[in-house]
Amino acid sequence: MILRRTEDAVVCYSRTGRTVTSHWMDLAVPATALPPGTVLEGEAVIWNAGAIDFGAVQARAASSLDRARALAARLPAAYAAFDVPARPGRPPVHRAPHGPGRRPGPRRPPAATCPGHRGPGHRPPLSGSLSHDGSTGTGPPRL
Repeated sequence: MILRRTEDAVVCYSRTGRTVTSHWMDLAVPATALPPGTVLEGEAVIWNAGAIDFGAVQARAASSLDRARALAARLPAAYAAFDVPARPGRPPVHRAPHGPGRRPGPRRPPAATCPGHRGPGHRPPLSGSLSHDGSTGTGPPRL
């Protein structure tokens, strides 16, 4: 989600560029403390029972305005900013694929989605792929 502080308000945009301020007023109102001209890039985060609740974020984003307000009253959102593309008094940041003096690296073939992937419709067998504790061995190591 992009938060853009204008002279008189804050506008929230989804990743697709749709204005979603009305669904996320609990993020827009505190962002009015930012100086006009500030742009933040980040994610809406909803904490529920001590953990991030991605389902609650999706439910609010897909809900009607009345339901979004009710959900916000029950589970207010927080904002996890990970980039500041524009700040007042600074030139706007325009990302280029390669900085000055950098050249693109060698072209590589596209990576497979996972080891053993053989194209659409292929499903590797699960039998024999689980360890004695029921895991696939891709999780964190046991301590």
